Amino acid sequence: MGDCFLWTDHDANAREAVLGYARSKCQPNNDFVVLGTESAPGDVRSRTLLGFLVETLRRAGSFPNGATTVLTVPEHYLALQLCVARVKQETGPFDATGGEVLFNDSQYQQHLAAPDEYPASEFVQKYVDFLAHSNTANHWQVLAKFRAIVASGGDVGARLARCVFFVHGPVKSKFVRECLAALFEGRRVQLLTAEMPLDVSLNGGCDLSDVSVSSETLLGPVPESSPTGVESEAATDSMTHVVLAFLRVLVNSRDEVALATAMASPAVRLPHDAFTELKRLSLESGMPMCQTVVSYVLKARLGVQECALTPFLCKLSEFVDVLHRLQTFAEEEDATTAVRKAVGLLVSRVRSVGGHELAWDRVLELKADLLSLAESLELSGCEADGESERGSGGGTLRVLRSMADVLSTRRLSYNPTFVLYNMDSQGTPLNVPRMLDYFKTPESPEEVDEYCEPLSKRISSKLGVESSCPRCAPDDAVPPTLRGSRPLALLNAETKNARLASGHAASEEHPKKLASKTKRSLMPEINGSAKRKKTPKTASSRQLLPNQKTITSFFVRT
Repeated sequence: MGDCFLWTDHDANAREAVLGYARSKCQPNNDFVVLGTESAPGDVRSRTLLGFLVETLRRAGSFPNGATTVLTVPEHYLALQLCVARVKQETGPFDATGGEVLFNDSQYQQHLAAPDEYPASEFVQKYVDFLAHSNTANHWQVLAKFRAIVASGGDVGARLARCVFFVHGPVKSKFVRECLAALFEGRRVQLLTAEMPLDVSLNGGCDLSDVSVSSETLLGPVPESSPTGVESEAATDSMTHVVLAFLRVLVNSRDEVALATAMASPAVRLPHDAFTELKRLSLESGMPMCQTVVSYVLKARLGVQECALTPFLCKLSEFVDVLHRLQTFAEEEDATTAVRKAVGLLVSRVRSVGGHELAWDRVLELKADLLSLAESLELSGCEADGESERGSGGGTLRVLRSMADVLSTRRLSYNPTFVLYNMDSQGTPLNVPRMLDYFKTPESPEEVDEYCEPLSKRISSKLGVESSCPRCAPDDAVPPTLRGSRPLALLNAETKNARLASGHAASEEHPKKLASKTKRSLMPEINGSAKRKKTPKTASSRQLLPNQKTITSFFVRT
């Protein structure tokens, strides 16, 4: 195995000089592989560290099947939170705190270290079953599988031995350090440092000969980089999130996280109660949610009887139509044309729902980046997962699946607390609601929430009982003269109910008298057409002014 290079102080001005220095240290017969710890803000084309691991597993056929998709890092935390909440729902409310999710995340990592043993926690077992049911994998699974195939040797180990890795970017998470340790195992790591002149141009212009690059052998673990303070571009991330959700549903119809993201996004905007009914029907029929949606929409268009999803047929039909058009494009023989049509459809869908708040130049830039990414993936050759793709459109699906892998692995550094409590969302036109609230397990139809009843009915049902209005001060702060008295809101409610009761009794005693009363119409008075009582003209009203003739002749003069 050759050397590998790590450059944590990434600077775009010195990138070419550092790359040239690293290439000069390589042997001619080695493959020089450039990887980033994660993509820069707004960049959807760069090759990342996790993306290389996923690509290696695809070539080795280490995934359960070719339709297996990879969760993003935030989706891993959200799916684990969902599983913890489902287990807790059996004995309590449907909820999961951030501490519980992080604790079970560490328990899950321990389970991956010994996968043959049964998980020690029922929360971890629920999460493992969820991944198997949705045919998805997370980043920790990818790392564990990569370590296994490297340890086993074979063709994958021989191919990796010919590679010289150049990794650039900050190291800000435990997962990135674990990936670097697995990739650099058995190699000599060269830590690169670049020094630029002080008179560098503000426009970014820099002579490569002026950049001083040095290297030192890294003997200990990979050092953690300090936070750079560079925030991600919310508009690009939100658009990429929606496009990725549709691509993953197209590749893997059992990916429920991607399905929920696509339906909750502004591209479909399916209401929460509709998603709840969809989940209930999916559980009753035993079919995946995507298959349930497609089956229901097709039956509804054929005139089958109504069901609980009938009021939401329009939104569901939009989702099915987009998915059907993507499937039609994927079945074309020409992969280049098919991918271009699929990307154009998704980007135009995102642009149409974004409105004027979504900058048009950002949309065009994203479309150009996605087409460039698809072209590079097609040229590099997306190999099948150790199995031959049957049917037409196999090459197109492989390119779209590789695009989904790149978009899923572009960012790795997230704050779990911000992800779990939806604190990282920014005001963009394409924000997706909190996954735990949208993906809540359906309750039985017989269970009716108390707060679904009208407010007046809830207040009247609590009359004579302790008031539902909370005290605004403790008992010590209440004057002695008022202690023991009934709350004012409760007394007002009792007085109002007493008046209503007396009026109801009076209506029962004198029905004929009340029936003889007619309602007064206000519309004639508003329109000014109400008849007024004529008053007789008196002599005083007919009295004329002394100059009345002059005034009259002035107004009638032509």
